[in-house]
Amino acid sequence: MRILLTGVIIIWGINAYSQQVSVQDLKLVDVSTREEIVFSDYKSKTALVVIFFCNNCPYSTYYTDRIRDLYMAYNDFQFLLINSSNSEFAPEESEANMADFLKRNKLEIPYLIDKDKKALKNLNAKRCPEVFVLTPKDWKTAYSGAIDDNPQVADDVSDFHLKKVLEQLRKGASVAVTNVRPTGCIIK
Repeated sequence: MRILLTGVIIIWGINAYSQQVSVQDLKLVDVSTREEIVFSDYKSKTALVVIFFCNNCPYSTYYTDRIRDLYMAYNDFQFLLINSSNSEFAPEESEANMADFLKRNKLEIPYLIDKDKKALKNLNAKRCPEVFVLTPKDWKTAYSGAIDDNPQVADDVSDFHLKKVLEQLRKGASVAVTNVRPTGCIIK
């Protein structure tokens, strides 16, 4: 039997959970203040903690209190929530509902609009909540992935992934685990 090949197909894949990614200097609008947030404005912070978040995802809402607690405990880091979900698909993702979510939950974290998906594509985010810890001096991803190992029950968390990373960066140490696969809703 003879097989004649007339073309070659090359498939190039990137595992988003194991690649170091550079981030461009993104500019997004905060739903609360209506101000443009520019990532490079945070160069003086220890790191930038970017969390892709969705109002209609139960996994995101499970983490609301934990995100607030981390934000309060690690105020030398800048936390940013980013919503890249399509509000036509899920009305809960509208700008008005994003602002209302912050007020209802007493979150004082900038909640950024990314409906054109610039940040999502730049960081290769797939789920919410999904964290990217960026080092401002070189805009590299020091960590990406899950906040911890138990999205549904905060009292049953045994591995605090993000907290460990923030502690290591605060001490000037290298990050031991650079990624952990996130659990959550697929960003639509």
